[in-house]
Amino acid sequence: MGYSSTMVEKAISIHGKENCNEILEYLLACKVADYSLDLVSVDPTVDSERLEGDDESNFGEKKVEGEDTFAEHGDPQEDRSKDLKADNIIAFLLEMGYSEKEVSSAIEINGIDTPIDELVDFIDAHLCGKESNKYAKDAVVANHQVKKQKTQAEESCGSKFRKRKQAGVILNDMETSSSAAQKRAIGEKQRKVLKGDVVSNLCPEGLTGFGVPGKPIGQRLEEINVFMQGPPFFYYENDAFASKDIWKTISENFYGVEPEVVDSKYFSASRRPRGYVHNLPIEGRFQALPLPPMTIQEALPQTKDYWPTWDQRKKLNCIDSRRCGSVIREELCTIIENSRGKLQDGQQKYILEKCEEWNLVWVGPGQVAPLEVDEIEIILGFEKDHTRGTSCATDRLHCLGNAFQIDTVAYHLSVLKALYPDGIKVLSLFSGIGGAEVALHRLGIHLSCVVSVEICEKNRLVLNSWWTKTQQTGSLIQKEDVQDLNTEVLEHLVDTVGGFDLIIGGFTCNNLPGKNSRDDLETKSSIFYEFPRIVNEVREIMHSKASANNFS
Repeated sequence: MGYSSTMVEKAISIHGKENCNEILEYLLACKVADYSLDLVSVDPTVDSERLEGDDESNFGEKKVEGEDTFAEHGDPQEDRSKDLKADNIIAFLLEMGYSEKEVSSAIEINGIDTPIDELVDFIDAHLCGKESNKYAKDAVVANHQVKKQKTQAEESCGSKFRKRKQAGVILNDMETSSSAAQKRAIGEKQRKVLKGDVVSNLCPEGLTGFGVPGKPIGQRLEEINVFMQGPPFFYYENDAFASKDIWKTISENFYGVEPEVVDSKYFSASRRPRGYVHNLPIEGRFQALPLPPMTIQEALPQTKDYWPTWDQRKKLNCIDSRRCGSVIREELCTIIENSRGKLQDGQQKYILEKCEEWNLVWVGPGQVAPLEVDEIEIILGFEKDHTRGTSCATDRLHCLGNAFQIDTVAYHLSVLKALYPDGIKVLSLFSGIGGAEVALHRLGIHLSCVVSVEICEKNRLVLNSWWTKTQQTGSLIQKEDVQDLNTEVLEHLVDTVGGFDLIIGGFTCNNLPGKNSRDDLETKSSIFYEFPRIVNEVREIMHSKASANNFS
Protein backbone atom coordinates (compact mmCIF):
# COMPACT_ATOMS: atom_id res chain seq x y z
CA MET A 1 0.00 0.00 0.00
CA GLY A 2 2.97 2.32 -0.39
CA TYR A 3 4.05 2.77 3.22
CA SER A 4 7.76 3.04 3.88
CA SER A 5 9.59 0.17 5.52
CA THR A 6 10.53 2.47 8.41
CA MET A 7 6.88 3.26 9.13
CA VAL A 8 5.87 -0.39 8.90
CA GLU A 9 8.68 -1.52 11.20
CA LYS A 10 7.73 1.14 13.75
CA ALA A 11 4.06 0.10 13.61
CA ILE A 12 5.02 -3.58 14.14
CA SER A 13 7.29 -2.70 17.06
CA ILE A 14 4.42 -0.84 18.77
CA HIS A 15 1.52 -3.23 18.10
CA GLY A 16 3.15 -6.60 17.42
CA LYS A 17 3.36 -8.52 14.15
CA GLU A 18 0.10 -10.41 14.66
CA ASN A 19 -2.13 -7.32 15.17
CA CYS A 20 -2.79 -6.43 11.54
CA ASN A 21 -5.77 -4.14 12.20
CA GLU A 22 -3.88 -2.04 14.72
CA ILE A 23 -0.87 -1.78 12.40
CA LEU A 24 -3.00 -0.68 9.46
CA GLU A 25 -4.87 1.96 11.47
CA TYR A 26 -1.60 3.25 12.96
CA LEU A 27 -0.16 3.71 9.46
CA LEU A 28 -3.29 5.49 8.25
CA ALA A 29 -3.28 7.81 11.28
CA CYS A 30 0.34 8.67 10.53
CA LYS A 31 -0.61 9.48 6.94
CA VAL A 32 -3.43 11.79 8.03
CA ALA A 33 -1.19 13.52 10.56
CA ASP A 34 1.76 14.07 8.22
CA TYR A 35 0.95 15.56 4.83
CA SER A 36 4.59 15.61 3.81
CA LEU A 37 4.62 11.81 3.51
CA ASP A 38 1.67 12.01 1.13
CA LEU A 39 3.33 14.66 -1.02
CA VAL A 40 6.43 12.51 -1.41
CA SER A 41 4.68 9.17 -1.99
CA VAL A 42 1.78 10.39 -4.09
CA ASP A 43 3.78 12.56 -6.49
CA PRO A 44 7.18 11.00 -7.33
CA THR A 45 8.00 14.05 -9.45
CA VAL A 46 8.54 16.16 -6.35
CA ASP A 47 12.24 16.93 -6.33
CA SER A 48 13.84 15.05 -3.44
CA GLU A 49 16.54 17.71 -3.22
CA ARG A 50 13.87 20.15 -2.07
CA LEU A 51 13.29 18.02 1.03
CA GLU A 52 16.88 17.55 2.13
CA GLY A 53 17.97 19.79 4.99
CA ASP A 54 14.53 21.32 5.37
CA ASP A 55 12.86 21.16 8.74
CA GLU A 56 9.16 20.42 9.04
CA SER A 57 8.15 24.06 9.19
CA ASN A 58 9.92 24.81 5.88
CA PHE A 59 8.78 21.71 4.03
CA GLY A 60 8.71 22.09 0.26
CA GLU A 61 10.67 25.34 0.16
CA LYS A 62 13.86 25.64 -1.90
CA LYS A 63 16.39 28.36 -1.24
CA VAL A 64 18.02 29.57 -4.43
CA GLU A 65 19.75 32.66 -5.68
CA GLY A 66 17.34 35.45 -6.52
CA GLU A 67 14.89 34.14 -3.97
CA ASP A 68 13.57 37.65 -3.38
CA THR A 69 12.21 37.75 -6.92
CA PHE A 70 9.52 35.29 -5.85
CA ALA A 71 7.99 37.95 -3.64
CA GLU A 72 6.36 39.57 -6.63
CA HIS A 73 5.54 36.62 -8.87
CA GLY A 74 5.48 33.68 -6.43
CA ASP A 75 7.35 30.38 -6.55
CA PRO A 76 5.73 28.00 -9.09
CA GLN A 77 7.22 24.99 -7.30
CA GLU A 78 5.71 26.16 -4.03
CA ASP A 79 2.34 26.73 -5.71
CA ARG A 80 2.43 23.18 -7.09
CA SER A 81 3.26 21.83 -3.64
CA LYS A 82 0.34 23.74 -2.16
CA ASP A 83 -1.99 22.38 -4.83
CA LEU A 84 -0.89 18.83 -4.02
CA LYS A 85 -1.38 19.44 -0.31
CA ALA A 86 -4.86 20.87 -0.95
CA ASP A 87 -5.83 17.86 -3.06
CA ASN A 88 -4.68 15.48 -0.33
CA ILE A 89 -6.61 17.32 2.39
CA ILE A 90 -9.78 17.19 0.31
CA ALA A 91 -9.27 13.50 -0.42
CA PHE A 92 -8.80 12.62 3.24
CA LEU A 93 -11.91 14.56 4.32
CA LEU A 94 -13.95 12.82 1.63
CA GLU A 95 -12.63 9.45 2.83
CA MET A 96 -13.71 10.28 6.39
CA GLY A 97 -17.29 10.26 5.14
CA TYR A 98 -17.97 13.98 4.93
CA SER A 99 -20.01 15.13 1.93
CA GLU A 100 -18.58 17.09 -0.95
CA LYS A 101 -20.48 20.24 0.00
CA GLU A 102 -19.35 20.06 3.66
CA VAL A 103 -15.70 19.75 2.63
CA SER A 104 -15.96 22.50 0.02
CA SER A 105 -17.70 24.91 2.39
CA ALA A 106 -15.26 24.30 5.23
CA ILE A 107 -12.24 24.95 3.01
CA GLU A 108 -13.84 27.94 1.31
CA ILE A 109 -14.65 29.60 4.65
CA ASN A 110 -11.53 28.70 6.63
CA GLY A 111 -8.89 28.52 3.89
CA ILE A 112 -6.86 25.60 2.56
CA ASP A 113 -4.00 26.34 4.96
CA THR A 114 -6.24 25.58 7.96
CA PRO A 115 -5.04 22.44 9.84
CA ILE A 116 -7.14 19.38 9.06
CA ASP A 117 -8.21 18.97 12.69
CA GLU A 118 -9.70 22.47 12.66
CA LEU A 119 -11.53 21.72 9.41
CA VAL A 120 -12.99 18.60 11.04
CA ASP A 121 -13.97 20.65 14.11
CA PHE A 122 -15.71 23.20 11.86
CA ILE A 123 -17.70 20.60 9.91
CA ASP A 124 -18.74 18.70 13.05
CA ALA A 125 -19.82 21.88 14.81
CA HIS A 126 -21.96 22.81 11.80
CA LEU A 127 -23.58 19.37 11.74
CA CYS A 128 -24.47 19.75 15.42
CA GLY A 129 -26.12 23.09 14.71
CA LYS A 130 -23.53 25.17 16.60
CA GLU A 131 -22.33 27.34 13.73
CA SER A 132 -24.11 30.44 12.52
CA ASN A 133 -25.43 30.79 9.00
CA LYS A 134 -22.19 30.73 6.96
CA TYR A 135 -23.31 28.51 4.14
CA ALA A 136 -25.44 30.89 2.04
CA LYS A 137 -23.58 30.03 -1.18
CA ASP A 138 -24.94 29.45 -4.61
CA ALA A 139 -25.68 25.73 -4.67
CA VAL A 140 -25.01 25.18 -8.36
CA VAL A 141 -21.61 26.88 -8.34
CA ALA A 142 -20.59 25.21 -5.08
CA ASN A 143 -21.59 21.80 -6.41
CA HIS A 144 -19.54 22.34 -9.59
CA GLN A 145 -16.48 23.43 -7.57
CA VAL A 146 -16.71 20.43 -5.26
CA LYS A 147 -16.93 17.98 -8.16
CA LYS A 148 -13.86 19.58 -9.71
CA GLN A 149 -11.95 19.39 -6.41
CA LYS A 150 -12.92 15.76 -5.90
CA THR A 151 -11.69 14.83 -9.38
CA GLN A 152 -8.37 16.56 -8.76
CA ALA A 153 -8.04 14.87 -5.37
CA GLU A 154 -8.63 11.41 -6.77
CA GLU A 155 -6.17 11.99 -9.63
CA SER A 156 -3.54 13.29 -7.21
CA CYS A 157 -3.89 10.45 -4.74
CA GLY A 158 -4.00 7.88 -7.54
CA SER A 159 -3.71 4.28 -6.55
CA LYS A 160 -3.25 5.01 -2.84
CA PHE A 161 -6.72 6.60 -2.68
CA ARG A 162 -8.26 3.55 -4.35
CA LYS A 163 -6.28 1.01 -2.33
CA ARG A 164 -7.46 2.41 0.97
CA LYS A 165 -11.04 2.34 -0.27
CA GLN A 166 -10.64 -1.30 -1.35
CA ALA A 167 -9.15 -2.17 2.02
CA GLY A 168 -12.13 -0.57 3.73
CA VAL A 169 -9.88 1.71 5.74
CA ILE A 170 -12.13 4.76 5.72
CA LEU A 171 -12.35 7.03 8.73
CA ASN A 172 -15.99 7.96 9.19
CA ASP A 173 -18.39 8.87 11.99
CA MET A 174 -16.22 11.33 13.89
CA GLU A 175 -17.40 10.90 17.48
CA THR A 176 -15.90 14.18 18.71
CA SER A 177 -14.39 17.29 17.22
CA SER A 178 -10.83 15.92 17.51
CA SER A 179 -8.99 15.27 14.27
CA ALA A 180 -8.58 11.92 12.56
CA ALA A 181 -4.89 12.12 13.39
CA GLN A 182 -5.89 11.87 17.04
CA LYS A 183 -7.90 8.71 16.52
CA ARG A 184 -7.30 5.09 15.57
CA ALA A 185 -9.44 2.01 15.73
CA ILE A 186 -8.48 -0.70 18.21
CA GLY A 187 -9.17 -4.22 17.03
CA GLU A 188 -12.43 -5.63 15.79
CA LYS A 189 -14.51 -3.81 18.45
CA GLN A 190 -14.01 -0.48 16.65
CA ARG A 191 -12.99 1.28 19.85
CA LYS A 192 -11.54 4.67 19.08
CA VAL A 193 -8.98 6.31 21.32
CA LEU A 194 -8.43 10.05 21.42
CA LYS A 195 -4.91 11.21 22.24
CA GLY A 196 -5.34 12.82 25.61
CA ASP A 197 -6.75 9.72 27.31
CA VAL A 198 -10.39 10.13 26.25
CA VAL A 199 -11.82 6.79 25.16
CA SER A 200 -15.13 6.00 23.48
CA ASN A 201 -16.57 2.64 22.44
CA LEU A 202 -18.07 3.24 19.01
CA CYS A 203 -19.72 1.04 16.43
CA PRO A 204 -18.98 1.77 12.75
CA GLU A 205 -22.37 3.26 12.02
CA GLY A 206 -22.34 5.99 14.63
CA LEU A 207 -22.12 7.11 18.22
CA THR A 208 -23.46 4.25 20.30
CA GLY A 209 -21.61 4.32 23.61
CA PHE A 210 -21.71 0.95 25.37
CA GLY A 211 -24.69 -0.04 23.26
CA VAL A 212 -28.13 0.98 22.02
CA PRO A 213 -31.41 -0.93 21.74
CA GLY A 214 -31.03 -3.93 19.47
CA LYS A 215 -27.23 -4.02 19.70
CA PRO A 216 -24.93 -5.96 22.04
CA ILE A 217 -23.81 -4.17 25.18
CA GLY A 218 -20.11 -3.33 25.11
CA GLN A 219 -17.68 -3.24 28.00
CA ARG A 220 -15.88 -0.44 29.75
CA LEU A 221 -12.29 -0.20 28.57
CA GLU A 222 -10.99 0.39 32.09
CA GLU A 223 -12.24 -0.42 35.55
CA ILE A 224 -13.76 2.49 37.44
CA ASN A 225 -11.63 3.78 40.28
CA VAL A 226 -12.67 2.10 43.54
CA PHE A 227 -13.48 5.44 45.13
CA MET A 228 -15.86 6.32 42.27
CA GLN A 229 -17.84 3.08 42.26
CA GLY A 230 -21.49 3.40 43.28
CA PRO A 231 -23.61 3.89 45.17
CA PRO A 232 -24.20 6.75 45.25
CA PHE A 233 -24.20 6.81 41.46
CA PHE A 234 -23.42 9.89 39.41
CA TYR A 235 -24.35 10.88 35.86
CA TYR A 236 -23.07 13.97 34.07
CA GLU A 237 -23.80 15.14 30.49
CA ASN A 238 -21.85 17.40 28.17
CA ASP A 239 -21.60 18.07 24.44
CA ALA A 240 -19.80 15.28 22.57
CA PHE A 241 -18.09 17.81 20.32
CA ALA A 242 -16.19 19.50 23.12
CA SER A 243 -12.46 19.28 22.46
CA LYS A 244 -10.28 16.43 23.69
CA ASP A 245 -8.67 18.79 26.23
CA ILE A 246 -12.03 19.63 27.75
CA TRP A 247 -13.05 15.97 27.91
CA LYS A 248 -9.71 15.09 29.44
CA THR A 249 -10.27 17.71 32.13
CA ILE A 250 -13.80 16.44 32.77
CA SER A 251 -12.59 12.84 33.12
CA GLU A 252 -9.73 13.85 35.41
CA ASN A 253 -12.23 15.49 37.77
CA PHE A 254 -14.08 12.17 38.01
CA TYR A 255 -10.92 10.18 38.82
CA GLY A 256 -10.44 9.03 35.24
CA VAL A 257 -14.00 7.89 34.47
CA GLU A 258 -14.33 8.22 30.72
CA PRO A 259 -17.38 9.42 28.76
CA GLU A 260 -19.93 7.19 27.12
CA VAL A 261 -20.56 8.98 23.82
CA VAL A 262 -24.04 8.50 22.37
CA ASP A 263 -26.02 10.05 19.53
CA SER A 264 -29.71 10.34 20.37
CA LYS A 265 -30.64 9.43 16.80
CA TYR A 266 -30.87 5.86 18.15
CA PHE A 267 -33.56 6.96 20.60
CA SER A 268 -35.49 9.73 18.88
CA ALA A 269 -36.27 11.56 15.66
CA SER A 270 -33.33 13.94 16.09
CA ARG A 271 -29.58 13.77 16.38
CA ARG A 272 -27.96 14.91 19.61
CA PRO A 273 -24.37 13.69 20.18
CA ARG A 274 -23.59 13.83 23.88
CA GLY A 275 -20.98 12.45 26.24
CA TYR A 276 -22.11 10.95 29.56
CA VAL A 277 -19.66 10.48 32.41
CA HIS A 278 -21.16 8.05 34.92
CA ASN A 279 -20.52 5.05 37.14
CA LEU A 280 -23.81 3.28 36.43
CA PRO A 281 -23.98 -0.42 35.59
CA ILE A 282 -24.40 -1.05 31.87
CA GLU A 283 -26.04 -4.49 31.90
CA GLY A 284 -29.81 -4.85 31.93
CA ARG A 285 -30.73 -1.59 30.23
CA PHE A 286 -34.18 -1.14 28.72
CA GLN A 287 -36.20 1.62 27.05
CA ALA A 288 -38.79 3.78 28.74
CA LEU A 289 -42.38 3.44 27.60
CA PRO A 290 -44.12 4.52 25.49
CA LEU A 291 -41.48 4.05 22.82
CA PRO A 292 -40.62 7.34 21.10
CA PRO A 293 -41.24 8.28 17.45
CA MET A 294 -38.05 7.50 15.54
CA THR A 295 -38.51 9.56 12.37
CA ILE A 296 -39.64 13.07 11.51
CA GLN A 297 -42.79 11.72 9.89
CA GLU A 298 -43.67 9.62 12.95
CA ALA A 299 -43.13 12.57 15.29
CA LEU A 300 -44.85 15.09 13.00
CA PRO A 301 -47.44 13.16 10.97
CA GLN A 302 -49.13 16.39 9.89
CA THR A 303 -46.15 17.15 7.64
CA LYS A 304 -46.49 14.00 5.49
CA ASP A 305 -48.94 15.51 3.00
CA TYR A 306 -46.57 18.37 2.15
CA TRP A 307 -43.21 16.60 2.29
CA PRO A 308 -41.52 16.60 -1.17
CA THR A 309 -40.02 13.37 -2.46
CA TRP A 310 -36.59 14.96 -2.94
CA ASP A 311 -36.33 15.76 0.79
CA GLN A 312 -35.10 12.41 2.08
CA ARG A 313 -34.58 13.47 5.71
CA LYS A 314 -35.63 10.97 8.36
CA LYS A 315 -33.94 12.63 11.35
CA LEU A 316 -33.77 16.23 12.50
CA ASN A 317 -30.46 17.80 13.34
CA CYS A 318 -29.43 18.51 16.91
CA ILE A 319 -32.13 20.62 18.54
CA ASP A 320 -30.79 23.77 20.14
CA SER A 321 -32.09 27.14 21.23
CA ARG A 322 -31.57 28.93 17.91
CA ARG A 323 -34.53 30.08 15.84
CA CYS A 324 -34.61 30.46 12.07
CA GLY A 325 -35.32 34.05 11.02
CA SER A 326 -38.13 35.08 8.71
CA VAL A 327 -35.68 36.27 6.03
CA ILE A 328 -34.42 32.75 5.37
CA ARG A 329 -37.91 31.27 5.31
CA GLU A 330 -39.15 33.95 2.92
CA GLU A 331 -36.15 33.36 0.65
CA LEU A 332 -36.88 29.64 0.43
CA CYS A 333 -40.59 30.18 -0.18
CA THR A 334 -39.75 32.68 -2.95
CA ILE A 335 -37.45 30.19 -4.66
CA ILE A 336 -40.18 27.55 -4.56
CA GLU A 337 -42.88 29.93 -5.76
CA ASN A 338 -40.81 31.27 -8.67
CA SER A 339 -39.91 27.76 -9.81
CA ARG A 340 -43.58 27.07 -10.62
CA GLY A 341 -43.25 23.48 -9.43
CA LYS A 342 -40.04 22.77 -11.39
CA LEU A 343 -37.16 23.21 -8.96
CA GLN A 344 -33.73 22.63 -10.43
CA ASP A 345 -31.31 20.23 -8.72
CA GLY A 346 -29.22 23.12 -7.42
CA GLN A 347 -32.27 24.82 -5.94
CA GLN A 348 -33.40 21.60 -4.25
CA LYS A 349 -29.97 21.12 -2.71
CA TYR A 350 -29.85 24.69 -1.42
CA ILE A 351 -33.32 24.43 0.13
CA LEU A 352 -32.47 21.09 1.70
CA GLU A 353 -29.25 22.51 3.11
CA LYS A 354 -31.15 25.29 4.85
CA CYS A 355 -33.85 22.92 6.09
CA GLU A 356 -31.19 20.70 7.64
CA GLU A 357 -29.31 23.60 9.18
CA TRP A 358 -32.37 25.16 10.80
CA ASN A 359 -34.54 22.05 11.34
CA LEU A 360 -37.26 23.37 9.03
CA VAL A 361 -40.23 21.13 8.25
CA TRP A 362 -42.89 21.25 5.55
CA VAL A 363 -46.13 22.76 6.87
CA GLY A 364 -47.96 23.50 3.61
CA PRO A 365 -47.55 23.32 -0.16
CA GLY A 366 -44.08 24.78 -0.74
CA GLN A 367 -43.95 26.18 2.80
CA VAL A 368 -41.33 25.46 5.45
CA ALA A 369 -41.30 26.52 9.09
CA PRO A 370 -39.26 25.89 12.25
CA LEU A 371 -40.43 23.45 14.89
CA GLU A 372 -43.06 24.63 17.35
CA VAL A 373 -42.26 24.43 21.04
CA ASP A 374 -44.70 21.59 21.71
CA GLU A 375 -43.19 19.61 18.81
CA ILE A 376 -39.72 20.01 20.33
CA GLU A 377 -41.06 18.82 23.68
CA ILE A 378 -42.36 15.61 22.10
CA ILE A 379 -39.15 14.95 20.15
CA LEU A 380 -37.06 15.42 23.32
CA GLY A 381 -39.27 12.95 25.19
CA PHE A 382 -41.30 15.34 27.35
CA GLU A 383 -45.07 15.49 27.50
CA LYS A 384 -46.69 18.15 25.31
CA ASP A 385 -46.98 21.48 27.17
CA HIS A 386 -44.34 20.45 29.71
CA THR A 387 -43.00 24.03 29.72
CA ARG A 388 -46.28 25.83 29.01
CA GLY A 389 -47.71 28.36 31.44
CA THR A 390 -44.48 29.13 33.26
CA SER A 391 -42.56 31.16 30.69
CA CYS A 392 -42.83 32.81 27.27
CA ALA A 393 -42.18 30.99 23.98
CA THR A 394 -38.60 32.31 23.75
CA ASP A 395 -37.78 31.10 27.26
CA ARG A 396 -39.39 27.73 26.54
CA LEU A 397 -37.30 27.31 23.41
CA HIS A 398 -34.11 28.23 25.25
CA CYS A 399 -34.61 25.82 28.13
CA LEU A 400 -35.58 22.97 25.78
CA GLY A 401 -32.44 23.54 23.72
CA ASN A 402 -30.38 22.80 26.83
CA ALA A 403 -32.48 19.94 28.19
CA PHE A 404 -31.79 16.19 28.31
CA GLN A 405 -33.05 13.96 25.52
CA ILE A 406 -35.28 11.93 27.82
CA ASP A 407 -35.30 8.60 25.99
CA THR A 408 -31.50 8.46 25.79
CA VAL A 409 -31.00 9.32 29.46
CA ALA A 410 -33.81 6.98 30.55
CA TYR A 411 -32.09 4.07 28.76
CA HIS A 412 -28.96 4.66 30.83
CA LEU A 413 -30.85 5.16 34.09
CA SER A 414 -33.08 2.10 33.57
CA VAL A 415 -30.57 -0.10 35.44
CA LEU A 416 -31.58 1.69 38.65
CA LYS A 417 -35.13 0.31 38.66
CA ALA A 418 -34.05 -3.11 39.89
CA LEU A 419 -31.66 -1.58 42.43
CA TYR A 420 -34.24 0.75 43.98
CA PRO A 421 -37.67 -0.93 43.76
CA ASP A 422 -38.99 1.11 46.71
CA GLY A 423 -37.92 4.48 45.35
CA ILE A 424 -34.83 6.56 44.72
CA LYS A 425 -33.33 9.63 46.39
CA VAL A 426 -31.85 12.06 43.87
CA LEU A 427 -29.59 15.09 44.07
CA SER A 428 -30.31 16.89 40.78
CA LEU A 429 -27.75 19.58 39.90
CA PHE A 430 -28.36 22.16 37.16
CA SER A 431 -31.86 20.63 37.01
CA GLY A 432 -33.19 22.84 34.23
CA ILE A 433 -36.76 21.81 33.44
CA GLY A 434 -36.49 18.46 35.22
CA GLY A 435 -35.21 16.14 32.51
CA ALA A 436 -33.69 13.70 35.01
CA GLU A 437 -36.87 13.58 37.05
CA VAL A 438 -39.01 13.00 33.95
CA ALA A 439 -36.71 10.21 32.75
CA LEU A 440 -36.91 8.37 36.09
CA HIS A 441 -40.67 8.86 36.24
CA ARG A 442 -41.14 7.45 32.74
CA LEU A 443 -39.14 4.39 33.81
CA GLY A 444 -41.60 3.80 36.65
CA ILE A 445 -39.01 4.57 39.35
CA HIS A 446 -40.62 6.20 42.36
CA LEU A 447 -39.06 9.55 43.28
CA SER A 448 -39.07 9.25 47.05
CA CYS A 449 -37.02 12.44 47.41
CA VAL A 450 -35.50 14.94 44.97
CA VAL A 451 -33.22 17.81 45.94
CA SER A 452 -33.22 20.00 42.83
CA VAL A 453 -30.68 22.80 42.37
CA GLU A 454 -31.45 25.26 39.55
CA ILE A 455 -30.50 28.93 39.26
CA CYS A 456 -33.31 29.94 36.86
CA GLU A 457 -36.59 30.73 38.59
CA LYS A 458 -38.69 29.95 35.48
CA ASN A 459 -37.09 26.52 35.19
CA ARG A 460 -37.80 25.87 38.87
CA LEU A 461 -41.45 26.73 38.20
CA VAL A 462 -41.54 24.23 35.31
CA LEU A 463 -40.26 21.41 37.52
CA ASN A 464 -42.57 22.33 40.38
CA SER A 465 -45.55 22.43 38.00
CA TRP A 466 -44.65 19.01 36.56
CA TRP A 467 -44.26 17.60 40.07
CA THR A 468 -47.80 18.71 40.91
CA LYS A 469 -49.38 17.66 37.59
CA THR A 470 -47.93 14.14 37.81
CA GLN A 471 -49.05 13.82 41.46
CA GLN A 472 -45.67 12.83 42.85
CA THR A 473 -45.91 11.48 46.39
CA GLY A 474 -42.27 12.00 47.30
CA SER A 475 -40.70 15.20 48.60
CA LEU A 476 -39.25 17.93 46.37
CA ILE A 477 -36.67 20.28 47.86
CA GLN A 478 -35.67 23.12 45.51
CA LYS A 479 -32.52 25.20 45.89
CA GLU A 480 -31.12 27.93 43.68
CA ASP A 481 -27.32 27.89 43.42
CA VAL A 482 -24.95 24.90 43.42
CA GLN A 483 -22.24 27.18 44.81
CA ASP A 484 -24.28 27.47 48.02
CA LEU A 485 -23.94 23.72 48.60
CA ASN A 486 -20.89 23.84 50.85
CA THR A 487 -19.79 20.96 53.06
CA GLU A 488 -22.05 22.03 55.93
CA VAL A 489 -25.12 22.26 53.69
CA LEU A 490 -24.38 18.92 52.05
CA GLU A 491 -23.96 17.21 55.43
CA HIS A 492 -27.33 18.61 56.49
CA LEU A 493 -28.99 17.37 53.27
CA VAL A 494 -27.47 13.90 53.67
CA ASP A 495 -28.79 13.75 57.24
CA THR A 496 -32.21 15.08 56.18
CA VAL A 497 -32.87 12.66 53.29
CA GLY A 498 -30.76 9.79 54.61
CA GLY A 499 -28.19 9.94 51.81
CA PHE A 500 -28.51 10.05 48.03
CA ASP A 501 -28.72 7.19 45.55
CA LEU A 502 -28.06 9.27 42.42
CA ILE A 503 -26.37 12.60 41.67
CA ILE A 504 -27.26 13.75 38.18
CA GLY A 505 -26.98 16.83 35.99
CA GLY A 506 -25.58 18.72 33.05
CA PHE A 507 -25.39 22.39 32.24
CA THR A 508 -25.43 24.74 29.25
CA CYS A 509 -22.39 23.87 27.17
CA ASN A 510 -22.92 25.86 23.94
CA ASN A 511 -19.54 27.55 24.29
CA LEU A 512 -17.60 24.28 24.53
CA PRO A 513 -18.00 22.47 21.17
CA GLY A 514 -15.14 22.87 18.75
CA LYS A 515 -12.79 24.60 21.17
CA ASN A 516 -9.13 23.61 21.23
CA SER A 517 -8.19 24.36 24.83
CA ARG A 518 -9.46 24.20 28.38
CA ASP A 519 -9.89 27.97 28.60
CA ASP A 520 -13.68 27.95 28.60
CA LEU A 521 -13.82 25.48 31.49
CA GLU A 522 -11.74 27.98 33.45
CA THR A 523 -13.88 31.00 32.52
CA LYS A 524 -17.39 30.83 31.04
CA SER A 525 -18.07 27.25 32.13
CA SER A 526 -16.07 27.14 35.36
CA ILE A 527 -19.32 26.30 37.15
CA PHE A 528 -18.71 22.77 35.84
CA TYR A 529 -16.24 22.15 38.68
CA GLU A 530 -19.07 22.41 41.18
CA PHE A 531 -20.50 19.11 39.92
CA PRO A 532 -17.47 16.87 40.63
CA ARG A 533 -16.84 18.80 43.85
CA ILE A 534 -20.32 18.05 45.12
CA VAL A 535 -20.13 14.42 43.94
CA ASN A 536 -16.87 13.89 45.81
CA GLU A 537 -18.04 15.64 48.97
CA VAL A 538 -21.34 13.75 49.11
CA ARG A 539 -19.56 10.44 48.59
CA GLU A 540 -17.04 11.26 51.32
CA ILE A 541 -19.81 12.32 53.72
CA MET A 542 -21.83 9.18 53.07
CA HIS A 543 -18.83 6.85 53.29
CA SER A 544 -17.73 8.53 56.51
CA LYS A 545 -21.17 8.14 58.08
CA ALA A 546 -21.40 4.52 56.92
CA SER A 547 -18.01 3.74 58.44
CA ALA A 548 -18.98 5.44 61.72
CA ASN A 549 -22.23 3.44 61.89
CA ASN A 550 -20.41 0.18 61.21
CA PHE A 551 -17.84 0.96 63.88
CA SER A 552 -20.48 1.80 66.46
